Amino acid sequence: MGKLIFFLITVLFISIATKLYKGQWSWFIPEYNMLPEDKKKEYNKNKLCRAYSYCMIICALATFLLLLNEFFPSNILFAISCGLFVISMFFLIFWMLINNGGKK
Repeated sequence: MGKLIFFLITVLFISIATKLYKGQWSWFIPEYNMLPEDKKKEYNKNKLCRAYSYCMIICALATFLLLLNEFFPSNILFAISCGLFVISMFFLIFWMLINNGGKK
């Protein structure tokens, strides 16, 4: 059952990442969605969606490694997967700091 769940989560992350990369499905970005319409115009929606899509791709890779860990149990795969989750969050935080939160 765990293998199926990891597979479905990986597919979900990849599908969300591809839609975000194309600039669609921006409703997956909670900070952006809570802004009023006049404030949303200050942000570059495509740039913001691309950053989140990169984060989702890294998370998809991490869940794929967890899926591999189900077939080939290894502490190294688990550690790399956890590290990738942490790296994806740090990537997003640093990207927001460097690019002024995605503003134009």
